[in-house]
Amino acid sequence: MTQPRFLQALADREAVEVKMNDVGFVSFISTGCKAIGTQDLNGCMAVIMASSQGAVLAHISPLPRCTTDPDASINHTREFMAKFVRMFHDNLGGLELKNSVLVYAMFQGQVGMPDQRDFINSVLLENVNEDQFPREYSYTVRPGGHPDPAKGTVFIDGRAGRPKLYVEDIERELLRP
Repeated sequence: MTQPRFLQALADREAVEVKMNDVGFVSFISTGCKAIGTQDLNGCMAVIMASSQGAVLAHISPLPRCTTDPDASINHTREFMAKFVRMFHDNLGGLELKNSVLVYAMFQGQVGMPDQRDFINSVLLENVNEDQFPREYSYTVRPGGHPDPAKGTVFIDGRAGRPKLYVEDIERELLRP
């Protein structure tokens, strides 16, 4: 079995890894790493804002910690989307067209965290006038985990020309033509 693209880029020190409950940015036009990704989504969401110049990626868990607070999940999502939007404005807030993507979990045929998915979509629509609708891609959560190391990965690769998006090592549309 070949190693997933993201894991190979990490091994080659050619990618930035965004850990759970973190937000990261890479520039595709400056020196240094031109790829960014995350792994072990396992029920989490990945949010991307990208242009031909760079990408912002967030890996948001369902909950910040074990809690009985019924609002903890949506409040956690709000907090991370605020960080995401700040990083987006600081790094990609110029005039170039930006593209947004949401990668969310499906569990037993149902959307995992549907309220959070809707909230994230509303934040993306409010903050990016150029991108009419965020693209959405799902992945399936399997109880007990996946034997395939590509499962639960999201990778934006800007090392060779036009940036490409891989969700679980399958190429998906990132930038609109």
